[in-house]
Parts: sequence; structure tokens; C-alpha cells
Amino acid sequence: MTFSDAEAAVLRPLLGDIDREIAALFGPAPPEGVLASAALRASWARLIGMLALGPAPELRACPACHRDCRRAATVCGHCWTTLPPAPSGAEAALPAARSGTQSAA
Repeated sequence: MTFSDAEAAVLRPLLGDIDREIAALFGPAPPEGVLASAALRASWARLIGMLALGPAPELRACPACHRDCRRAATVCGHCWTTLPPAPSGAEAALPAARSGTQSAA
């Protein structure tokens, strides 16, 4: 993933804030009235918003190697098998709920 100079200019200070707030959790007590964990959570939420990753992709198992592929894929990224069209409706509900880890073979 690459960022434009403008995006990087926003992310660098944000990452610096997060770094300082993590250090404050393990260092001397923060100034009175400041909760380091609340500041860290706020910075973390800003970072997640900046990255705007969106939801995790829907997955399905490759019929040949049984590893997870994106649901919309036409070729398995692991074994290069041509995949049949993705199932729709109720058939797709179970694989889409998987976490993105490899399937058990």
C-alpha cells in the first residue's frame, strides 16, 4: 500500500501521537487529569478512519487446494486453478463468514 505525500503528512504525526501514547502507558504516570489509554484509543480511532480499510473481503474455499480465495476471484491465488463462478445467496453465507485464515484440508 502506498500513500500520497499529503496522506503520509497526515499519517506521520498521527503515528507519532500513538507512539508517545503507548510509551506513556508504560512510563511514568501521565499528568493529572489525562488518561493515556483514552488518548491512545482516540488516536487509534483516527488512524483506522484515515486508513479506511473497509470490511474484510468475502472468501470461499478453492475446490482444488481448499485454501481461501476472494469470493469474486476467477483463479485461485495459491494453486492457479480456474474457479467456478461464485455461489450466490444462502450457499455463499457460510464461506463469507470465515475469518480469512487458511481452511483445514
